[in-house]
Amino acid sequence: MTHVNHQIVTAVREIVARDLPEFGGRVYQTSLSPWDEVSYPAAFVWGERTPVSLESRQGRLQRRQLRLRVSFEDRVNWDTDFGAAAGDLAVRLEAAVLSLVEEIPIESIELVEDAGIAVDSGTGDDGNPLTLVSSGLAFDVVYYTAEGKADAFVPA
Repeated sequence: MTHVNHQIVTAVREIVARDLPEFGGRVYQTSLSPWDEVSYPAAFVWGERTPVSLESRQGRLQRRQLRLRVSFEDRVNWDTDFGAAAGDLAVRLEAAVLSLVEEIPIESIELVEDAGIAVDSGTGDDGNPLTLVSSGLAFDVVYYTAEGKADAFVPA
């Protein structure tokens, strides 16, 4: 038995890995970055708070709303137009995540936050300049479960 929140995060990880091959399978179900030079680009998927309310239609249903976060990081050279590249990746990442509604029985998924593009620079293991570009998106995923049965979706 797997909690529905975990099922959602797993489904999004699989969608991102499938639809954005440039990540090369480096799509993790965590918010923690590996921070080594060979692990980029990488995407991260995790769930946060999930308010639950009781609904009375069709018996005792629980309406749940998962705050889903998806971010990515990539190593870039200063001479690259990393803003454009990261912006393009963020657009495709958003489209991939929004396709979740076609994969599992949720009521809706909505983009609620776009963190923009952040840049961090330092020195790599080889002593050369290292620049990381990152961005993050937050979504609210609304779905239903039967009361006391958090391992199965009830179609909306």
